[in-house]
Amino acid sequence: GGVPIIEEAYDINGDWSDVKRKTYDECVDYIVKDLDDVINALPDRPAVRNRASANAARALKSRVLLYAASELNNPAGDKQKWQKAADAAETLFDKGYTLATDYRKMFVDVNCSEFIMSKEFSETYYSQLTYFIGTSGDNGLALVVPSLNIVDAYETVDGEIPVTDSEQGTVNPNSMYDPVDPYANRDPRFYASVYYNGSDFVDRKIETFTGGYDMRNQDASMTGYYIRKFIEEDKGISASNKYTGPFPLFRMSEIYLNYAEAQYHLGNEDLARESLNKIRSREGVNMPPITATGQELLDRIYHERFIELAFEGHRYFDVRRWKIAEKTETTHIMGHEITKNDDGTFNYNRYRLTQESRKNEWKDAFYRLPIPYSEIQKSNNSLEQNSGYEFK
Repeated sequence: GGVPIIEEAYDINGDWSDVKRKTYDECVDYIVKDLDDVINALPDRPAVRNRASANAARALKSRVLLYAASELNNPAGDKQKWQKAADAAETLFDKGYTLATDYRKMFVDVNCSEFIMSKEFSETYYSQLTYFIGTSGDNGLALVVPSLNIVDAYETVDGEIPVTDSEQGTVNPNSMYDPVDPYANRDPRFYASVYYNGSDFVDRKIETFTGGYDMRNQDASMTGYYIRKFIEEDKGISASNKYTGPFPLFRMSEIYLNYAEAQYHLGNEDLARESLNKIRSREGVNMPPITATGQELLDRIYHERFIELAFEGHRYFDVRRWKIAEKTETTHIMGHEITKNDDGTFNYNRYRLTQESRKNEWKDAFYRLPIPYSEIQKSNNSLEQNSGYEFK
């Protein structure tokens, strides 16, 4: 929510009692003004790659205004806010960025054609992401792994969502999904983003079945899956390796998704579908076009964002600004227990990682984070706490 805007220096003995929280909209206006100053002051692309640039500021402005227009922050559905979000995204359409044609290589390529700005690393200032999320069979820590819930969400190549309820394992009868062979005929982005039982890793197959190489100890994946996106396979997985793969901060796919969502809320469904389908139809993905209308189209925009931007740090904020977290955050987290048969086939059994229902754990207060109590004390109680976090 809104926070104080501080434009003067306070000394250590200063009186903070005049510090008040601004409204959310006032904070957005303040941020946008700063970004506009950056856009006017810096070149579109930096002379030294991935330093701050006008285009990076345009991308951040697009995200800020999209969040500001969303239901959490715009409950009245003010169309002007959606227009600002659409206009901000559109400013990047003619800046020379093109959608990557290899969804897998994109995330290890510092010269990716759709990266507007990324966090880069070097041999001196290196990343250990590959080691932190790598497969346990190759000495990775597997600190973050995909749930079966997101695996179920990757469409089949006919454009259908294969499993409509991960907890129950409800299969969409209109899809090509086969529970006996669950990884066949899936969106190419699934294969580029997730290691699953039987997928290729360098010179071997991933084994997440019981007793398999990648389920051999307590440090293995609890879901039967590992993240492949961001993994620098050619370097192997080791705590001593100095990984230099970039992490995307802003890329063109997000901008097209921002534009699609804004145009939908402006009533321009044709423009929303066109932007959405640019992502789906690009070389290397080639998923069927979205033809939906109305609420179904909005659901597909939400779903496309879930898949396209998976593991890139967007989902937490998206489900809150859409105000659907009371649903997404209260479902059971699911995994696959996979057993190997004597004939080499596999059985896939769903199980809950969360044994107790999470429905009673959600409160609408969680749509906002609390103001730290220490900050309220510093302000001599002039800062107002968010609703739902007050001391009783």
